[in-house]
Amino acid sequence: MYVLDSSAFIELLKESPAGKKIAEKIRDMPAITTVLTANEILIGAKGLQRKTLEKLFEGVEVIEYDKDSALKSVEIEEALMKKGQVINKVDMFIAGICLANNKQLVTLDKHFKRIPELKAVFV
Repeated sequence: MYVLDSSAFIELLKESPAGKKIAEKIRDMPAITTVLTANEILIGAKGLQRKTLEKLFEGVEVIEYDKDSALKSVEIEEALMKKGQVINKVDMFIAGICLANNKQLVTLDKHFKRIPELKAVFV
């Protein structure tokens, strides 16, 4: 199962060339994202756009950030700190959610490659 991060979700919404690749990749699968991605997508939306996105998220499985995700995120951060390759906290949390739930991340953000145990599709 694939989990869309914010970069992938935005491209999918824009129907960009990258978004079309993502749509093809996840075709016939349930739409899945994280609560953090939902927050990032919704935070900038106003008015009708906000209501449209809220409606869209009703049809998307949104995975929560829980204790198992937190433990994985801590492991990720500690490993990246040792290598001097820390990425932003939200992305470490998203990676933790994917690892804790055995999901594959779909993203345009190459810094996720710094997390070798994370299964990811880079668009």
